[in-house]
Amino acid sequence: ARTASSSTAADNDFNRLSPYNTVTWHLAEDINLYAGFSSGYKAGGFNSQAPAGATEYGDETSWTVETGVKSAFMKNRLAVNLALFYNEWDEIQLDVTDTNTTTFYIANAGDAASWGGEASLRVNPWSTLEFTTTAGLLDSEFKDGSTSYGRDLSGNILPFAPAFTWSSTCRYTMRIKKQFSLTPRIKVYGNSGYYYDAFNEGESGDYTLCDASLALATKNWQIEIWAKNVFDTEYQPVAFASSLASSGYLAESGAPLTFGMTLKRSF
Repeated sequence: ARTASSSTAADNDFNRLSPYNTVTWHLAEDINLYAGFSSGYKAGGFNSQAPAGATEYGDETSWTVETGVKSAFMKNRLAVNLALFYNEWDEIQLDVTDTNTTTFYIANAGDAASWGGEASLRVNPWSTLEFTTTAGLLDSEFKDGSTSYGRDLSGNILPFAPAFTWSSTCRYTMRIKKQFSLTPRIKVYGNSGYYYDAFNEGESGDYTLCDASLALATKNWQIEIWAKNVFDTEYQPVAFASSLASSGYLAESGAPLTFGMTLKRSF
């Protein structure tokens, strides 16, 4: 938890209309093309703790353009989706760390952009068996003139923005005496690694995780035994710069092997 040693009395007003527009073209019975344009917004605010001159931060606006195709074939046993997108931020807000005091605050860093694509594939060889896989490519950068903590960010990659992400899932449903279904499921997913902050100095490295579950269901009840991070992979999803660490970064370890049971009742 964060506690403030001092308080800030200030006020400001922030408002904006954020449009969202999408156009869909039914190219064929099972093939849809689409294009969309939307605007995002984050209001500005105030930091209870921050270096001199950084008490207030301004609002952030963003624009997104996306186009793609969604399709299904072979009586919906095969589905293929593709998407391309471009995002642009004006006065992007960043979580910043004062390395000397390990104080967290929010500040505007300037302008940034990202672009990439996503693809997904679903295959159902039989009604009881399903394979799904997804993959994403991403490129991002801070534009010229962007700064954080007095340092130039021009051309740097945005934090927590891996260049490649992927996942694969397999699920098989077995019927037991018409009254029960037993469904084992396994999911493997990962990414190529990312930078922890805008300075591109601390990096997570790539990692792959695996989750699994086994669910027994009736018409109204389901009991599921599940496990996350099955192979107890060690990884650090979050870290922040700190002069207290010899490496220059204090990292938070990802959740280890975790397992449990969930009971659901539908009405």
